[in-house]
Amino acid sequence: MKKLLSVLIIAFSLNGCRYINTTEPYVDAQKAPKLVIPENLDEPNSSSALEVPDANSKGVVSKEVNIVPPDMPIRTQQSDDTKKRISNRGGFAILSVKTDKATAWTIMNQLDLENWSIIQADKGTCSIVVNYNDVDARKREKVNFIKKIFTRNKDYIDYTGDFSLNCRLVGSVVEIKFSQKDGTAAKSFLADNVMTSLYGQF
Repeated sequence: MKKLLSVLIIAFSLNGCRYINTTEPYVDAQKAPKLVIPENLDEPNSSSALEVPDANSKGVVSKEVNIVPPDMPIRTQQSDDTKKRISNRGGFAILSVKTDKATAWTIMNQLDLENWSIIQADKGTCSIVVNYNDVDARKREKVNFIKKIFTRNKDYIDYTGDFSLNCRLVGSVVEIKFSQKDGTAAKSFLADNVMTSLYGQF
């Protein structure tokens, strides 16, 4: 009985082989006709389409590309009574509030936010310099040697730095602008952090 079963299995296996396609159609394939380019159109340049670098070449085959993700847009918002709003003007976060300059200065000068500290204040020009301490960057500096080997530290940026808050009276509205200390636009997440905090104080 076992022999019969073995013979049947072998027979079915061999019979199945005849359904396997063993032809090689690429052997008889014909060359495709040449691409016909309509008049007034240029022929595509395919001279280096299959160019393979020489194995002994000392030239740079490829180079490392540092792709930095785009900065997120500044988060805008406006109160229901339209008395205060955060807008994005050319990459700068502007907080507009229907209040007086003295009140705006007081609230700016009382900024109390984690990882932020006021290092300079000038009431005459209604400007404040604040410092951001990138705590995550400090933690990365303290990781042990083994972790550093397996961490792509070069991809991390230390955002610690000084930033400015400047206010001015425009009609019946006070505008508070957030920027880097040198006057250039700051990263949106830093602007959102500070401006959202101030927005909640008015």
